[in-house]
Amino acid sequence: IDLFKVASFDADREIFEFEAESEITYIQIFNEAGVLKFQLPVLSSKVKISKKLFEQGNYKLGFLMEGESKVKFTHVVVK
Repeated sequence: IDLFKVASFDADREIFEFEAESEITYIQIFNEAGVLKFQLPVLSSKVKISKKLFEQGNYKLGFLMEGESKVKFTHVVVK
């Protein structure tokens, strides 16, 4: 499944950028232990997330897309 048109990290601005094929309803951010740290409403096909929200470690990001009932996951490593 192609979830994103763009998924990148802008090192100059220290932001993660995601552009999805369809509208993102919300994003869930889980830490390495699987604990939900944030749930952010988006309601857009584009989202930018500051690296400042994250400490060093591995994270699982869950994206609920418009018209979908299941969350789709991706992983982010913050160094």
